[in-house]
Amino acid sequence: ALTQPTTTAAITPKALTVTGAVASNKVYDGLTTATVSFTAATLTGVVTGDTVSLVTSGATAAFADATAGAGKAVTVTGLALAGSDSTNYSLTAPSLAADLTKAALTATADNKTRLQGTANPAFTITYIGFVNGETKTAITEPVATTTATVDSADGTYPITLSGGSAANYALTLVNGTLTVTAKSVPVITW
Repeated sequence: ALTQPTTTAAITPKALTVTGAVASNKVYDGLTTATVSFTAATLTGVVTGDTVSLVTSGATAAFADATAGAGKAVTVTGLALAGSDSTNYSLTAPSLAADLTKAALTATADNKTRLQGTANPAFTITYIGFVNGETKTAITEPVATTTATVDSADGTYPITLSGGSAANYALTLVNGTLTVTAKSVPVITW
C-alpha cells in the first residue's frame, strides 16, 4: 500500500501597498496632527479576481514632530482591508510627506513717551500670532532700539525692531514711535 505524504506549508499574506494617498501641507499649530486625502488611493498588488478594498474610516495621520519644515514624514495608522479575500493580504502603510510651514507672528514695538532730558523708557514688544498657548519664550526676541538720546529735542523718534528668529514662526517686525515731550518750564511771577 502506498501512503500519500502529507505536507504543511505556511502561506504568508501578500503585501499590498497604498498608492495615491496625499498628505496635506499645513501651517504650524504646535501639534503633530496631519491630514491625508484618500480620494485617489488605490491598492497595489491585488491578484486579479480577488475582492479586496481599502478601509480608511479609522485612519489617522501624524507628522514625525511638530517643528516646521519641508518634506516632513507623515505616518498613517488605522488603515484596514475589507472584502472576501482580504485575509489573504497584509497592508503596508503609504510613505507620505508634507510641508509644515511656519505660522505668521507679528512683533510690534509698543509706542512710548518720555520727557526731554530723561532716559529712554524700557521698550516692550507686543506679539500677535502665537499658537497652542506658546509665548515669547518660543522665539529669540527681536531687539528694540531708538536713535533718541537723553539730549534729543522734543519730537518723535522711531523705535526700531531688528533681529529675532523662530523655528516655527515667520516674524514680521513692526516699528513703534518714541515721543519726546518738552519739559514744562515753571513760570515765576512777582
